[in-house]
Order: sequence, then structure tokens, then C-alpha cells
Amino acid sequence: MLLGEPVPSSDEATFDCRVLNGRLDLRVPGVPPDNRDSYLAGVARRLNLAGEAAHEAGDQAAAYEAFLGAQAASPDYAEPYNNLAVAEWAAGRPGFAVELISKALAIAPDNTTFRENAQEIARAIQTAQERNQSAA
Repeated sequence: MLLGEPVPSSDEATFDCRVLNGRLDLRVPGVPPDNRDSYLAGVARRLNLAGEAAHEAGDQAAAYEAFLGAQAASPDYAEPYNNLAVAEWAAGRPGFAVELISKALAIAPDNTTFRENAQEIARAIQTAQERNQSAA
């Protein structure tokens, strides 16, 4: 099932999301909805993937909505924090980006991608501060 396709009627969970153009199928194969933690972890992974697809398609609003949904579904899943940090940085909100990337690193300190993103954000902030100091 692709993002934006209609979801057939079922008793399975779906995520109603205006920004994601309707409903996103959140069925997690092999995990019944009554196993709440595993199910929510699967939902978070699916939402994060949907956010990544939306980001690649250039729909930043949908990506942001999906990352927030993933974060809400499974607060201990680090990937949405990293993705939100990148989105916040791209939107010109470095303070919140630092908070989010710090949370991602607190959850998964050995993740190379998260560490590289944190270093890139820190370098960019330092460069901006140096520019401001030399301009003053």
C-alpha cells in the first residue's frame, strides 16, 4: 500500500492524517494490535518511513506530521527525533534541532548517522556565531 492510496475498510488501525492525504495504513504484519508495545513500535516505524518518503517527495509538512506521529507512537524510537532535528534545522530553528538530535543520541548514542548530524548542526551553529562576531 502506498502513501495516499485509499485504505480498504477493516477493523485494523489506520492513522487519520489531513496532511498525509487521508488515511495511512498502519497494519503491522505479524503483530496483533493487542500487543500494544510491539504494535506501537511497528506503527512508529511505518510512520517514520512515511515521513521519509514525504520528505523525499518534497512534502515537508507531511513529513513533519509523520515524524511527530512516530515520535508519539513510540517515544523511545530514536529515528523520528533525528528526522525532526534535520527538519527543524532545515526550517531555520537550530535551538529545537539541537534538543531533538540530543534526544536521538540519548536513545541511540552509537548511531553514526545521528552523531554526524549532531556534528554538522554544531559546526553550522559555530560558523554562524563566528560570522556574527566578525560582523559586529
